[in-house]
Amino acid sequence: MELHLAGRVALVTGASSGIGRAIAVALAAEGADLALVARDRPRLAETAALAAAARPSVRTTCISANLGLEAACLEAVERARADLGPIDILVSVAGGAANADVLTLERGDVTDAVAMKLLATMTLAQ
Repeated sequence: MELHLAGRVALVTGASSGIGRAIAVALAAEGADLALVARDRPRLAETAALAAAARPSVRTTCISANLGLEAACLEAVERARADLGPIDILVSVAGGAANADVLTLERGDVTDAVAMKLLATMTLAQ
């Protein structure tokens, strides 16, 4: 599939594993340059290597950040822009709710999930 993404910059959160990693590699295969964001820097490097294998000309930058914090979101965007230029695509798949029964789920787990999913996505998009 040709999506004409060569020269576009994608910021992908949750890029160290799972859906985030798979999306990052697919975007790289289509030619997008990648700002890979997650907490685990070594796993981000693995994603960058997979992206390079998919298309060697793709530029990547790995940004370790706790996106539950507003300042970390803002710093991630600035670093991505400084390293790769203006961001064209945002893929926000970092974090998730705790895997627990609603009757035993703690308030802090829900608060953390909202910060990571909703507030981080809003801050990154702004």
